[in-house]
Amino acid sequence: MSYRVIVATLEARTAVHIGSGDGNDLTDALLRRDAGGRPFVPGTAIAGALRALLTRLAPRLGAEPCAALTGSGDPCDCPVCRLFGDINPSDEGDSVSAASRVLVFHAYPSRDLPRLLVRDGVGIGRSSRAAARAGGVKFDLEVIPAGAEFALRIELRDVDEEGERLLAAGLSEWLEGRMWLGGRVARGLGALKLKDLKYGVREVGTPE
Repeated sequence: MSYRVIVATLEARTAVHIGSGDGNDLTDALLRRDAGGRPFVPGTAIAGALRALLTRLAPRLGAEPCAALTGSGDPCDCPVCRLFGDINPSDEGDSVSAASRVLVFHAYPSRDLPRLLVRDGVGIGRSSRAAARAGGVKFDLEVIPAGAEFALRIELRDVDEEGERLLAAGLSEWLEGRMWLGGRVARGLGALKLKDLKYGVREVGTPE
């Protein structure tokens, strides 16, 4: 059995906010942290962004479009669903649903983070495009500043050649800096870039 892993560095090109849903006396929206208080990028957030990107890319590369694009509620056997698990899983006897073959780990800081910041914001009415008049017009949120770096790790389990090509296409987009994660992306937050990417293959059947 082959053990395949992708490691890389995620570098923040702009400030990033991946929130916990909680606030305190200092800010309305705190960053996501682990039990030790370290900010991190959840693996689910990275996997979700990668899946969304590959779902858009796959038809352009000649692959079958995902049910997420067609609106079908049936089980899907497209290349993206074979990588990340069926978007419409089913437990019926003839179902082709399967678990994800791509394991994305939490990305923790690869070096000391720059000082965290609190950024102010103003609520904007969607129709008027002016500052909202209701309560809570002004808000603030905790952000990781540009320049922060996180260690990315992705493991592959029984991924076929089509899946590998699709992953390579998606990671190429991220290497070019076309990657966004977290909240307030439309307001300029959450831009990242992948760098220092390495791909390794090891046979796990031997001690070496």
